[in-house]
Amino acid sequence: QIKALTPLYKIANNNLTTANIEQLAYQRMVEDLVISQALANERLTIPPGFKAQELIKINETAESFMGFNDDLKNTCGCTKEFYQEYLVEPYLRRQLLFKHLSQKTDVVQTAQTTATAIFKKITSGQISFVAAAQKWNEDSTTNKINGSLGWFTLGTLPTNLETALKKLRPGEISAPIQTDKGIYIMRLDAIDKTKKNNNQLQASQIFINYFNFDNWLAQAINQTTTIKLLPLLK
Repeated sequence: QIKALTPLYKIANNNLTTANIEQLAYQRMVEDLVISQALANERLTIPPGFKAQELIKINETAESFMGFNDDLKNTCGCTKEFYQEYLVEPYLRRQLLFKHLSQKTDVVQTAQTTATAIFKKITSGQISFVAAAQKWNEDSTTNKINGSLGWFTLGTLPTNLETALKKLRPGEISAPIQTDKGIYIMRLDAIDKTKKNNNQLQASQIFINYFNFDNWLAQAINQTTTIKLLPLLK
């Protein structure tokens, strides 16, 4: 199975050696086994409609359904069914488990408490927004640039984030905003008044994740591996 998956992973990781790609394929297989077991423990399955929607999106990326099949065969030497079973379905299982775990009451409450504490520290002057973003922003795209989103056009961000930004003056920050992904503290940095309707904004964010799925998965894999190896140590 690892050998069969290697061409698929090589497309998105063509800078890696074959050995590294095989290691990546092995890692993804182990992750999916742990995720599948966790889903079984929680009695969760991928909704058939959700799976169908994801396949439709994939097919739409190609010129036609047959074009997609031909591309898979020519590029990876695999069928659509293989692609669905070993890449699409593991991805959907991962998303399903992440959503389930991140919506647990205690997880959400912890994130809310953290966000509120950060907001109070900023508004009381204990820490600057930039320093807070450097310390607590968990968004991988902006965590190394002080949470800056740069300039963007209204309609780009989720509605509730933009609604909060519209109520701010440059330099002001919003109270914590809860979304399905996590909690945001937004700062309006500037408005481009040369544009009609002031629809160009510059803003920054601090994003608090509900749940660090990668950390959870690493710990789960470690515990699973440890349990399986213990009998060998006797």
